[in-house]
Amino acid sequence: VGTDGGLLIKSRDGFSRMNPEGKITSFTESDGLQTADIRAILQGIEGDIWIGSNGAGIAKYCGDGVTHFNSNDGLNGNIVMSILQENDSTFWYSTYDNGITRKSGSESEYYGIESGLKSTRVWCSEKDTSGNFWFGTSGGLSKMVGQEFVTYGKSAGLPHKQVISLLSEDDGKLWVGTARGLVRYMPETDRFVQIEFIPSVKVR
Repeated sequence: VGTDGGLLIKSRDGFSRMNPEGKITSFTESDGLQTADIRAILQGIEGDIWIGSNGAGIAKYCGDGVTHFNSNDGLNGNIVMSILQENDSTFWYSTYDNGITRKSGSESEYYGIESGLKSTRVWCSEKDTSGNFWFGTSGGLSKMVGQEFVTYGKSAGLPHKQVISLLSEDDGKLWVGTARGLVRYMPETDRFVQIEFIPSVKVR
């Protein structure tokens, strides 16, 4: 959902934007994208649309044009699966096989196995209502604590270590989609509860 109440839709053929009145506008390579294979999309605080692609890094759509940056500009990978905004100038980019880049202006920080991630294949990310940053990887669900990650796996109640989707609730709970079903993170117990009515299949 965009910051204006509209809807952003990503696909392998570009992305579309539906405004609150229901008008749909689509964007492809003919509109300035370097690739139409889109893996992540976020409307930022200031209204710009940030796009993570399969192979071309990041595109920023400002309404009057598109700018691009990739591994030559401080990203640690060009397949970007998820984007989080921390503040006006700081973003977190999760990549398919190269961990996470935290980019603030022209400065970049990189997070991988040495930072506590169990896998550098990062599928998704989410910020909860307490301000915690969560990242779903092929090695478990990782939470940023200080400058390192704490990772939750099967021993904490995850049905599978591959976490492919995340959604936070207003009460601080977190929905976690895995390669083997859906669970809900309960912050009061620091554990996960299996959602029994959801089949044990990939939940995206």
